[in-house]
Formats: sequence, structure tokens, C-alpha cells
Amino acid sequence: MIDALGDRFGVEPICRVLGYKSASSVYARRGRPSSPRALRDEQLLDEIGKVRVGHAACYGARRTWVELQRRGIKAARCTVERLMRQAGLVGVPRGRKAPRATRQDASAARPPDLVNRNFTATGPDQLWLSDITYVPTWEGFVYAAFVMTCSHAG
Repeated sequence: MIDALGDRFGVEPICRVLGYKSASSVYARRGRPSSPRALRDEQLLDEIGKVRVGHAACYGARRTWVELQRRGIKAARCTVERLMRQAGLVGVPRGRKAPRATRQDASAARPPDLVNRNFTATGPDQLWLSDITYVPTWEGFVYAAFVMTCSHAG
């Protein structure tokens, strides 16, 4: 922030507003080389990017870390997690969650059972049954409704 706004407002006034004792630390940081950890993080993030090419773009931190180990790149799993989190890299969650059904209202009146759970009919088109369900597909869940007539017992 100081680097971005320093030319416009000056480094010293920004440091005063932020409560820094002096601006010398800001100037010292500008000329300082990157730390060994920062350099290692850059190298590791580059390797993570190479792992995530193609199908591995689905990998989360754990599987990315395992693949790095297979390639002979030593890194702690928590470091891989931190770098992926900072870079905004996420894996694809496993499986799909089933759609949530509506929640029943315990105080609502239930429709009456007009057939007393007896699903036989004496003739055609006297008793109809229906149901609705969901079917998982690659694009998401598709809902399917079924309606059928009960034939007479005979």
C-alpha cells in the first residue's frame, strides 16, 4: 500500500497515519533482496502450477503435495496448503451432495389418506399414484416425476 500510494501522498505522511515510528524501514525494505523463504515459495508455487496442468487441476492441497513428493520435490504439506490458499488454488470437491429436500412443517396439516394405504382398484383409472425423485447427472441433478394408475386386483 505504501509503495502504491507513496508517490501520490509521500511515504512519511502515510507512515505517520499508520503509526510507524519512522519511514526508514520502508526505504530499507525496498532495497533488500527477497528472503530465502520468499524465493523458495516462488519456486514451489511454480512447481505447484506445473503439477496442476491438465487433469491435476482438480487436485487439492493434499493430492498436489503427494504429486510433488512423487516428482522428488520436498515440501511440507502445510506449505503447499498455504501457497495454494494464497494463490487462490482450490481442488474440486469429491462427489456431489444430494439436493436437500424441503423441510417439513410439523404444524402443517397433512392431506388425508383417501385409500387407507390400500393400493388396489376395482377398475381402471380409479386410483393414481405419483412420486418425484432426483437423478444425479454430470450436469447436476435432474428431477423425475412418475405417475401411474393402479390396476384392479383380480
